[in-house]
Amino acid sequence: MTNQNMSDSPELQLLKKIDGRLDVIEQQIDTVERRAVQYGATAGAGAGTLAGGIVALGIAFARAKLGL
Repeated sequence: MTNQNMSDSPELQLLKKIDGRLDVIEQQIDTVERRAVQYGATAGAGAGTLAGGIVALGIAFARAKLGL
């Protein structure tokens, strides 16, 4: 039987170290994901604004050409 007071085996210590690193990586992934969503929303808003401006310019040009 194993003794509860014995120190952790080298394998268990290594697993605990890996687990700690995985926690850090998971936090970094969450941060990157949040940042990507924010950048995506900003890029979408910018593209929408640009497309709207092009459409408005086209309508203004057509109205001027037709004399409306």
